[in-house]
Amino acid sequence: MALAEGEHIGSYRIIEPIGQGGMAAVYKAHHPLLNRHVAIKIMHQALLEDTDFLARFRREAQIIANLEHPNIVPVYDYSEHQGQPYLVMKYIEGPTLKQEIASGDLSFEQIIGILAAVADGLTYAHRRGVLHRDVKPSNIILDADQRPYLTDFGLARLAQSGQSTLSQDMLIGTPHYISPEQARGNSELGPGTDIYALGVILYEVAVGRVPFSGNTPYAIVHDHIYTPLPLPTEINPDVPPQVEAVLLRALAKEPADRYPSATELMAAFQDAVRQTGFKAGKSTQPKPPASVPRSTKPPVRTIAIPADTDAPRPKAAPARAQPAARKKRSWLPLVGAAVVFIVIAAFALVVTTHRPTDDAPLPTLAALETPPLERYNVPELSLEDARAAVQASPDDPSAYLALARALWQNNQLSDAYAAIRAGYDHADSGVTYLLTAAALADEQNLDNAAVVLNDAALAQAASSDQFAAVRAFVGEYMYQAALEQGRINIVEIRRIYNETDAQPSNLLELMAVRLLVTQNRPALAEGAMRRLVSDSEFTAESYLIEGELRLALGSRQRAVEAWQQAIDAPDAPDWVRARAAELNQSNSGA
Repeated sequence: MALAEGEHIGSYRIIEPIGQGGMAAVYKAHHPLLNRHVAIKIMHQALLEDTDFLARFRREAQIIANLEHPNIVPVYDYSEHQGQPYLVMKYIEGPTLKQEIASGDLSFEQIIGILAAVADGLTYAHRRGVLHRDVKPSNIILDADQRPYLTDFGLARLAQSGQSTLSQDMLIGTPHYISPEQARGNSELGPGTDIYALGVILYEVAVGRVPFSGNTPYAIVHDHIYTPLPLPTEINPDVPPQVEAVLLRALAKEPADRYPSATELMAAFQDAVRQTGFKAGKSTQPKPPASVPRSTKPPVRTIAIPADTDAPRPKAAPARAQPAARKKRSWLPLVGAAVVFIVIAAFALVVTTHRPTDDAPLPTLAALETPPLERYNVPELSLEDARAAVQASPDDPSAYLALARALWQNNQLSDAYAAIRAGYDHADSGVTYLLTAAALADEQNLDNAAVVLNDAALAQAASSDQFAAVRAFVGEYMYQAALEQGRINIVEIRRIYNETDAQPSNLLELMAVRLLVTQNRPALAEGAMRRLVSDSEFTAESYLIEGELRLALGSRQRAVEAWQQAIDAPDAPDWVRARAAELNQSNSGA
């Protein structure tokens, strides 16, 4: 029902229409007794098809009216006009955040300040058990002083809990900011739904576009549920890794993986921006895809040094041996193009919070012994003595490794990785040096660093007589890490490779697929496995992982066949044969 200028609704006189959406029409009105302007939102007639709507509307209106926050539009009144319910709210004359973003009139700093205030309003509402459910730039209004107001609290819930066809339209009406769980139609939602939507806005502001923008609303909804988040740094190379890490967590597919509150999300985002000095531009262009073909051997690459955030776990120190005489060597350049780290392409997530279901039919790995590879003897020194040792013997790689260990022990991670880089130039064997650095990282419980350094050692061993031994050792290490919940953080590892333009081996990508199986996410693992480039160097490992994936998908016969192929592979490492035989015996009835 359209309202005419001058028409009265209760005590309010309609002045003019403001806008119309999927649920309601909005009018500017005047209250003569209080001499103030208000906004009246009158619900569409179609909602009245649902006989329970009026009762729900009254309950929701009472809840929303009790929200008193400087960044939430106040609700003054609610009633009915000719059988149609309406809300009376504070009238705010100003543009929406959507309009301001489109115009480019606001600076990046101004937008972030606005969103920080919005986050405060969301957290306030969440603590009172109220969700917004439709956070988007067009629902954020700015007054003359650029104070932001969140509007339309709770209205999405009214529509989505109804039975009318309008409720279905509401669900997909603004799909760019919808959370995966809301897109799936989950009835029980939590604050994570609004936090995800706020994350989409931050992604849009930082990267230059929303993450998903398909041809139809249903395509966008599908992408929010199933499609991996496009990595910000691959769309806009100016986005710092610290900012990307915040966006990855905010837009995790599972609510439990996101920030606990909207204010914590904004605090993390603002900290990342301050640390890096990042200022987003008005538009971005995606990186062009690389076109250099992949080698059949693991590529030679520069080593990637991470910032590690792992929790401690006890373990024994690895064996070390003295290498031959040293000679100076230069840093190795990158060869070939960077490839997509498949597990992140499958699902951009932080893996440490998920657990497989109790009935996941995956046997445990028996303890396997791998002969220790050659490593440097690295003395354990205090930080002061380690620095003195580097000054006294600037050509000794062991001195740099001792310094890295001491720096790690003093929680000076960046300096430790710089020491590893400096010492690499003096190592007679890049493989030995990197394996030793990985072992030291492992001793300090820096598992992400150990995984990357081991993978770098595998790359250095390509086309050498060390390749088979390094492949066996590194493969078993990565596999064990993939089996232990919470041991490694794949998002952090992916960030490391992206930051350094280094290239993970297919072996590491295979183990990332295995990690998805560990998380009881076989469907995602299957998609990742299909997209892996075939690599004849790791055929046995591929069959092993494929068998475990098939078992998780419920195809025991195909799993047994794959494990037999792993056992029969002529170059299969001993640990692969042992694991495949163990699984074969457990699942074939032999």
